[in-house]
Amino acid sequence: LLADFEVLQSGRFADNRNRFWIPFWPQPGLLPRDPARGTTLERVVYMGRIENLHPEFRGEQWRRALTDLGLEWVLREVRFQPSAGARLPGSPGGTTAEGAAAQIDWEDYRNLDAVIAVRPNEPHLQFAKPASKLINAWRAGIPALVGPEYASREIRRSADDFLEVADASAALAALRALRDDPELYSRIVAAGRRRAP
Repeated sequence: LLADFEVLQSGRFADNRNRFWIPFWPQPGLLPRDPARGTTLERVVYMGRIENLHPEFRGEQWRRALTDLGLEWVLREVRFQPSAGARLPGSPGGTTAEGAAAQIDWEDYRNLDAVIAVRPNEPHLQFAKPASKLINAWRAGIPALVGPEYASREIRRSADDFLEVADASAALAALRALRDDPELYSRIVAAGRRRAP
């Protein structure tokens, strides 16, 4: 309230007088998906604060559902404590499916095949968060399953930009379609490559 100017991560509240939306700047050092993986769908990832992942994707039921589809759930998550800051994997309270490393490889998409970016159904998350995970997926060359959020819809230009899913059952259906339809997988990756620049 005391600021003369405010920089926003999505255009929802921009007025171009005092509140300005600055388009996304990319993840530094991003390592794109290995093209030799083709349209293979084996590894599905979430990267980010676990609190920003829809609850349906956090539990063992989701992991088992992916296993039943022949897919591996890769969780690169960090937990934030209100007063203590980030807890990295390997410290008390921080975990990942890939082991207790001292650093999370936010930029490494080389052996990943799809990204889940579905936040909890909370208004402050639906309108205030940027489309970072989507744009990183475009640049990495992998399909993104994105929740019904303003920032992603704001930059969408075609149905192939991403697959919008609201919950785990919709995500499972989308993953099944990506796995069973290599043409769909290729189309979404190609759309992302066009959008990334």
